[in-house]
Amino acid sequence: RRISRYVPYVETYRKRVFFVWRTMTRINYRWE
Repeated sequence: RRISRYVPYVETYRKRVFFVWRTMTRINYRWE
């Protein structure tokens, strides 16, 4: 039940990480 409260936080964190990772890969690819 306690984990339920952290679900939204984890979702946002995952989205943010994914977005940052995507942008970083894009820059890396561009610099290659």
